[in-house]
Amino acid sequence: MNKKRNEHWYNSMHLNMKKCFWLIVSLLSMPYTNAAILQNGLQAVRQEQTRIDLIDGSEDRTLRFNSATLTKRAQYLYFDLVDRIVANIVQQSQGAEQETYLSILAQDLAGINRTNYQYLSSYEQYFDLLNQLSQNTGEAKELELVQNRVLTGLKMIPYIMNRSWFRKFLNYAAGVYPYEVLRVYQDYSNE
Repeated sequence: MNKKRNEHWYNSMHLNMKKCFWLIVSLLSMPYTNAAILQNGLQAVRQEQTRIDLIDGSEDRTLRFNSATLTKRAQYLYFDLVDRIVANIVQQSQGAEQETYLSILAQDLAGINRTNYQYLSSYEQYFDLLNQLSQNTGEAKELELVQNRVLTGLKMIPYIMNRSWFRKFLNYAAGVYPYEVLRVYQDYSNE
Protein backbone atom coordinates (compact mmCIF):
# COMPACT_ATOMS: atom_id res chain seq x y z
CA MET A 1 0.00 0.00 0.00
CA ASN A 2 2.81 2.37 0.90
CA LYS A 3 4.59 1.56 -2.36
CA LYS A 4 1.50 2.48 -4.45
CA ARG A 5 1.08 5.65 -2.46
CA ASN A 6 4.71 6.64 -3.07
CA GLU A 7 4.41 5.87 -6.79
CA HIS A 8 1.27 7.97 -7.04
CA TRP A 9 2.96 10.80 -5.17
CA TYR A 10 6.04 10.55 -7.43
CA ASN A 11 3.94 10.49 -10.64
CA SER A 12 1.83 13.47 -9.58
CA MET A 13 4.95 15.35 -8.53
CA HIS A 14 6.58 14.57 -11.88
CA LEU A 15 3.46 15.78 -13.74
CA ASN A 16 3.37 18.97 -11.65
CA MET A 17 7.04 19.61 -12.39
CA LYS A 18 6.35 19.32 -16.13
CA LYS A 19 3.46 21.77 -15.83
CA CYS A 20 5.61 24.18 -13.84
CA PHE A 21 8.40 23.94 -16.39
CA TRP A 22 6.09 24.77 -19.31
CA LEU A 23 4.44 27.54 -17.34
CA ILE A 24 7.83 29.12 -16.64
CA VAL A 25 8.89 28.74 -20.28
CA SER A 26 5.68 30.34 -21.53
CA LEU A 27 5.94 33.20 -19.03
CA LEU A 28 9.54 33.86 -19.97
CA SER A 29 8.76 33.85 -23.69
CA MET A 30 5.77 36.20 -23.35
CA PRO A 31 7.75 39.45 -23.47
CA TYR A 32 9.58 38.24 -26.58
CA THR A 33 6.31 37.28 -28.26
CA ASN A 34 4.73 40.65 -27.41
CA ALA A 35 7.88 42.42 -28.59
CA ALA A 36 7.79 40.50 -31.88
CA ILE A 37 4.11 41.37 -32.38
CA LEU A 38 4.84 45.01 -31.62
CA GLN A 39 7.79 45.00 -34.05
CA ASN A 40 5.59 43.53 -36.80
CA GLY A 41 2.99 46.25 -36.27
CA LEU A 42 5.58 49.00 -36.22
CA GLN A 43 7.23 47.60 -39.33
CA ALA A 44 3.90 47.52 -41.20
CA VAL A 45 3.26 51.18 -40.38
CA ARG A 46 6.82 52.16 -41.39
CA GLN A 47 6.50 50.28 -44.69
CA GLU A 48 3.32 52.18 -45.52
CA GLN A 49 4.95 55.49 -44.59
CA THR A 50 7.88 54.65 -46.87
CA ARG A 51 5.49 53.73 -49.69
CA ILE A 52 3.69 57.06 -49.26
CA ASP A 53 7.03 58.85 -49.13
CA LEU A 54 8.03 57.33 -52.48
CA ILE A 55 4.91 58.70 -54.22
CA ASP A 56 6.93 61.80 -55.20
CA GLY A 57 9.89 59.67 -56.30
CA SER A 58 12.29 60.25 -53.41
CA GLU A 59 12.57 58.75 -49.94
CA ASP A 60 13.06 61.80 -47.74
CA ARG A 61 9.99 61.84 -45.42
CA THR A 62 8.55 64.65 -47.54
CA LEU A 63 5.88 64.73 -50.23
CA ARG A 64 6.53 67.53 -52.69
CA PHE A 65 3.59 69.75 -53.58
CA ASN A 66 3.42 72.94 -55.65
CA SER A 67 3.75 75.09 -52.55
CA ALA A 68 5.98 74.94 -49.50
CA THR A 69 2.94 75.23 -47.22
CA LEU A 70 1.30 72.13 -48.67
CA THR A 71 4.60 70.25 -48.58
CA LYS A 72 4.96 71.06 -44.85
CA ARG A 73 1.35 70.05 -44.16
CA ALA A 74 1.89 66.74 -45.91
CA GLN A 75 5.15 66.11 -44.06
CA TYR A 76 3.47 66.83 -40.74
CA LEU A 77 0.42 64.71 -41.56
CA TYR A 78 1.91 61.58 -43.09
CA PHE A 79 5.08 61.38 -41.04
CA ASP A 80 5.11 63.49 -37.86
CA LEU A 81 1.46 63.02 -36.86
CA VAL A 82 1.46 59.31 -37.72
CA ASP A 83 4.64 58.93 -35.64
CA ARG A 84 2.85 60.58 -32.70
CA ILE A 85 -0.11 58.25 -33.10
CA VAL A 86 2.21 55.23 -33.13
CA ALA A 87 3.98 56.50 -29.99
CA ASN A 88 0.61 56.98 -28.26
CA ILE A 89 -0.51 53.48 -29.23
CA VAL A 90 2.72 51.98 -27.89
CA GLN A 91 2.49 53.96 -24.62
CA GLN A 92 -1.25 53.77 -23.97
CA SER A 93 -2.15 50.22 -25.00
CA GLN A 94 -0.75 46.74 -24.56
CA GLY A 95 -0.53 43.35 -26.25
CA ALA A 96 -3.37 42.49 -28.60
CA GLU A 97 -4.76 46.03 -28.45
CA GLN A 98 -1.43 47.41 -29.73
CA GLU A 99 -1.38 44.84 -32.50
CA THR A 100 -4.95 45.68 -33.52
CA TYR A 101 -4.46 49.44 -33.51
CA LEU A 102 -1.16 49.30 -35.41
CA SER A 103 -2.67 46.92 -37.96
CA ILE A 104 -5.64 49.23 -38.52
CA LEU A 105 -3.31 52.23 -38.83
CA ALA A 106 -1.22 50.37 -41.43
CA GLN A 107 -4.42 49.55 -43.35
CA ASP A 108 -5.49 53.20 -43.21
CA LEU A 109 -2.11 54.26 -44.59
CA ALA A 110 -2.31 51.54 -47.27
CA GLY A 111 -5.43 53.29 -48.60
CA ILE A 112 -3.38 56.41 -49.38
CA ASN A 113 -2.01 56.35 -52.91
CA ARG A 114 -1.08 58.49 -55.92
CA THR A 115 -4.69 59.37 -56.65
CA ASN A 116 -5.73 60.54 -53.18
CA TYR A 117 -2.66 61.57 -51.16
CA GLN A 118 -3.31 65.21 -51.97
CA TYR A 119 -6.61 65.27 -50.01
CA LEU A 120 -4.82 66.69 -47.00
CA SER A 121 -7.84 68.24 -45.29
CA SER A 122 -9.73 64.98 -45.12
CA TYR A 123 -6.73 63.02 -43.85
CA GLU A 124 -5.84 65.81 -41.39
CA GLN A 125 -9.25 65.59 -39.75
CA TYR A 126 -9.05 61.82 -39.52
CA PHE A 127 -5.49 61.53 -38.20
CA ASP A 128 -5.90 64.51 -35.86
CA LEU A 129 -8.93 62.89 -34.21
CA LEU A 130 -7.13 59.56 -34.11
CA ASN A 131 -4.16 61.24 -32.42
CA GLN A 132 -6.42 62.77 -29.78
CA LEU A 133 -8.20 59.46 -29.15
CA SER A 134 -4.93 57.55 -28.94
CA GLN A 135 -3.88 59.72 -25.98
CA ASN A 136 -6.58 58.09 -23.81
CA THR A 137 -7.76 61.33 -22.25
CA GLY A 138 -10.75 59.70 -20.54
CA GLU A 139 -14.15 58.45 -21.59
CA ALA A 140 -16.03 61.74 -21.32
CA LYS A 141 -13.43 63.69 -23.29
CA GLU A 142 -13.17 61.00 -25.99
CA LEU A 143 -16.94 60.84 -26.39
CA GLU A 144 -17.07 64.62 -26.66
CA LEU A 145 -14.33 64.57 -29.32
CA VAL A 146 -16.15 62.11 -31.58
CA GLN A 147 -19.53 63.77 -31.02
CA ASN A 148 -18.02 67.05 -32.21
CA ARG A 149 -16.76 65.32 -35.38
CA VAL A 150 -19.44 62.74 -36.06
CA LEU A 151 -18.64 62.03 -39.71
CA THR A 152 -14.94 61.60 -38.97
CA GLY A 153 -15.80 59.45 -35.94
CA LEU A 154 -17.90 57.17 -38.13
CA LYS A 155 -14.86 56.60 -40.34
CA MET A 156 -12.83 55.31 -37.40
CA ILE A 157 -15.18 52.67 -36.08
CA PRO A 158 -12.44 49.98 -35.99
CA TYR A 159 -10.55 52.10 -33.45
CA ILE A 160 -13.49 52.98 -31.24
CA MET A 161 -15.85 50.00 -31.38
CA ASN A 162 -14.41 48.46 -28.19
CA ARG A 163 -14.62 51.68 -26.18
CA SER A 164 -17.19 51.82 -23.39
CA TRP A 165 -18.86 54.89 -24.91
CA PHE A 166 -19.20 53.46 -28.44
CA ARG A 167 -22.98 52.79 -28.22
CA LYS A 168 -23.60 56.30 -26.87
CA PHE A 169 -21.70 57.69 -29.84
CA LEU A 170 -23.68 55.60 -32.34
CA ASN A 171 -26.98 56.70 -30.77
CA TYR A 172 -25.88 60.32 -30.94
CA ALA A 173 -24.62 59.92 -34.53
CA ALA A 174 -27.88 58.24 -35.57
CA GLY A 175 -29.78 61.27 -34.30
CA VAL A 176 -27.59 63.64 -36.32
CA TYR A 177 -26.68 61.61 -39.44
CA PRO A 178 -29.03 58.60 -39.56
CA TYR A 179 -28.29 57.64 -43.16
CA GLU A 180 -24.53 57.77 -42.60
CA VAL A 181 -24.84 55.50 -39.56
CA LEU A 182 -26.92 53.03 -41.61
CA ARG A 183 -24.39 53.14 -44.45
CA VAL A 184 -21.49 52.52 -42.09
CA TYR A 185 -23.43 49.72 -40.39
CA GLN A 186 -24.10 48.13 -43.80
CA ASP A 187 -20.40 48.41 -44.74
CA TYR A 188 -19.34 46.60 -41.56
CA SER A 189 -22.10 44.00 -41.75
CA ASN A 190 -20.91 43.06 -45.27
CA GLU A 191 -17.35 42.39 -44.05
